[in-house]
Amino acid sequence: MLRTKRKHPVDVEENTKIARLKTEQSKTNFTDVAQTLEKTQPTNKVLPVTITFPQKTPGTLRIATWNICGLAASSKKGFKYYVEAEDADILVLTETKVNNEPVDPTLANLYPYRYWSIAEKKGYSGTAILSKYKPLNVNMTLPGHPDPSETKGRIIMLEFETFYLIGTYVVNAGQGLKTLEAKKEWNTHFDAYIRDLDKKKPVIWTGDLNVAPTEMGEELLWSIKDFPESNCRSSKCEV
Repeated sequence: MLRTKRKHPVDVEENTKIARLKTEQSKTNFTDVAQTLEKTQPTNKVLPVTITFPQKTPGTLRIATWNICGLAASSKKGFKYYVEAEDADILVLTETKVNNEPVDPTLANLYPYRYWSIAEKKGYSGTAILSKYKPLNVNMTLPGHPDPSETKGRIIMLEFETFYLIGTYVVNAGQGLKTLEAKKEWNTHFDAYIRDLDKKKPVIWTGDLNVAPTEMGEELLWSIKDFPESNCRSSKCEV
């Protein structure tokens, strides 16, 4: 019979103290990082007129993605200055909140191929992919999902010769996890979809994923001043 040494109560208590100290130290570190980040963040309410980015490396493709929290609102805060300065080959926009395909001269001049996935609910979600290159195929549905209306405004797939590009505005779990089941439904079908595409050619997945990829990211958000803890506990920060 294998016998294990029983831990002495004092040892258990000491280990508990050490674990507690490590946890407190971890929280302190996250707070320090958050405070440092706050001090380095810009305070301007609108984008500057002049924005510079590194030159594109010849022979590469520049893909940019941005949650703009409403195209109409973003346009009043310097949206065009960023778009012109970045000059991405493919620009993915999420949470556009448009009700119809917009007529925007800046976007039309830069991107001859523009695809807008618009939600049925007015002023809600919305995803767009703007490209300088013509795709082979375009799909704005999530195959297998039982309710297509739930995916409108949330996904666009462009197929190019050597890769697939997916832009998503992923469902979040909602305040109090009220839409957690909808997120699980999305995850189930999206996982199957992206894996199926990946069997054919590489996939580039972009957009607002509505997830904290690690517990460290979640803890960091808790530490940021004025960030509601309930957001992490219940909606945005599904790890």
